[in-house]
Amino acid sequence: MADRLLVAAALPSADALARALDGARHAGYPRPEVFSPHPLAELRGDGLGRGFGWALVVALLVAGAALLVQYYAAVGAYPMNVSGKPVDAWAPLTPAAVVVGLMAAGIWALVALFRDAGLPRLHHPVFDTSRVDFGADRWYVLAIEVKESELPPLRSWLKGLGVEEIEVIRP
Repeated sequence: MADRLLVAAALPSADALARALDGARHAGYPRPEVFSPHPLAELRGDGLGRGFGWALVVALLVAGAALLVQYYAAVGAYPMNVSGKPVDAWAPLTPAAVVVGLMAAGIWALVALFRDAGLPRLHHPVFDTSRVDFGADRWYVLAIEVKESELPPLRSWLKGLGVEEIEVIRP
């Protein structure tokens, strides 16, 4: 991880930031990050959602496993005649299986949210750059993590986009 660098590029406008982000994704950089003083309509809904689709799959798998465990306990391990109902009735087992499945999906979604948001990192290295000022409303920063060998082509590509300033940070 010592050969990884964080390149912070200061852009003049939100449109330039959106174009640079699209270009970075098409160039194959895995997780470019954007920092702006206000929410950008061009980037709305972008970045999250990679792990939330799996929440349904996790819910179904965990609920199915809970249903099988309860079924084994009711039919195989401890068969009892309760109120004259059949031993292999599935209806009394489903509420607990649904609740366990929903809890698993919620936990999965929370973990995916933390991962996508970059938590639990409390301080991002880009905030150590000279362009990021918490009181300013004029900066737009694109941060890309690269290897040292990828730095020269990235610099020339960013200069072609009209980047005002490029800072290299060792995270």
